[in-house]
Amino acid sequence: MGAGHMNASIGIAEHMIAAGHRVLFTVNEHWLGRLSPHGIEEVLLADYEVPFRRAVNTEYVTRQELAATLFSGESPVQKVLIREKNPYLWIEYNESLDDNLGRLLPDIRPDVIVLNQLATLPAMELSGVPCVWSWSVGPLNMVKNERAPPGESGLSATGDQELWREFRQSTRERRKPGLRAFNQWVVGRGCEPLPEHCMKNGAKYLNIYGFPRELDYQDIRPLGRNYVQFDGFMRSLERNVTLRVPPELAANPGALVYVSFSTIVSMDVSNMRRLVAILAKSQHRFIVLMGPKHK
Repeated sequence: MGAGHMNASIGIAEHMIAAGHRVLFTVNEHWLGRLSPHGIEEVLLADYEVPFRRAVNTEYVTRQELAATLFSGESPVQKVLIREKNPYLWIEYNESLDDNLGRLLPDIRPDVIVLNQLATLPAMELSGVPCVWSWSVGPLNMVKNERAPPGESGLSATGDQELWREFRQSTRERRKPGLRAFNQWVVGRGCEPLPEHCMKNGAKYLNIYGFPRELDYQDIRPLGRNYVQFDGFMRSLERNVTLRVPPELAANPGALVYVSFSTIVSMDVSNMRRLVAILAKSQHRFIVLMGPKHK
């Protein structure tokens, strides 16, 4: 689980703990010891990220390559075709994670499972435990709807819908072998077939997601009652972290705005510089979270 998924999950967990509930996270070694300060119990998974380590040398390289593709001058279709180098990688990842959960769930015996990831896990479906899907990335990937632009395309909601169709057709063709294999694996584990072009069936679950209502596409593709929107899943700071407004900002007038992007978005240095230059002209004050390439 990446930092964005984890931070959103911590925000949800803190509210549940404050309400008197017990919360456990299954984590790998990277997160071990980092959640207990928030009151979260940690259950260590076996090493399930091996498929990704075989594919690339480091997570940093993965992000660099992804950023180079996302922010290149290629068309939306070409970007996704370049990015989808190995459509079977998610299957291997999910098989390993599913094996882990299949072993752990009988001992944990949860009353509710909150899942924050992109694809279904048969161990979760077959457990009989009520499940809530938490979604911390863009809502266009949460629900695939022809009335809205396709997720990951960067295409405008008010733009040429022929480009939407071209993008969908190209990406579906590219992903078809991997999705077919994933669906066969899910069915082979004893679950129902997944909807076409999907790695999960959101209609079966309560779905919660963090995204500003003003940007949520609800005006062009309303969601069902089993989708609950929050403006964001805000977590608290670590207890050893103190947030201080820089003196040069504290004395100035205007609203104070905190600006933060995902790790990958903030790796687009030229666009970040452009954004900072625009914000510098405002009457308000801004704190911009630096990305891994800020130096």
